[in-house]
Amino acid sequence: MALLEAALYTKLSGTSAITDIVGSSTGCRIYPNVLPQDATLPAIVYNRISGPREQIMGGMSGLQSPRIQINCYAATYAAAKALADKIRISIDGTTRTTWGGETIEACILLDDGDLYESSEDQTERRLHGVRQDFEIWHQEATS
Repeated sequence: MALLEAALYTKLSGTSAITDIVGSSTGCRIYPNVLPQDATLPAIVYNRISGPREQIMGGMSGLQSPRIQINCYAATYAAAKALADKIRISIDGTTRTTWGGETIEACILLDDGDLYESSEDQTERRLHGVRQDFEIWHQEATS
């Protein structure tokens, strides 16, 4: 797992307002990339959408500003919104801090929207969700 994603996991799984909803320790329902098929809800899924790197005349600056998407899933729309609000309050606007050993220069909520998933035959569970896209500025290794 990339350092930033590990740092984000550390931040989310270490925030009691979030773990009160998705569990903590080994039962924490925060997943990279894909929601497991039989995952208990509510749950969080995070993934990297893009990862631009800042360059200077002398080469790479080490400053990166990836766009990270965090999806919150729950059995109801209200529960998904409540979880998304906890995440927004926890990380949006963060500046000059450290998450799991990674220096975060800034974390900015760029966009959010609603999600809904269900099976075509309606026999499987229905998932309500909220998508949040964050831009997270941080320093990465250049050598």
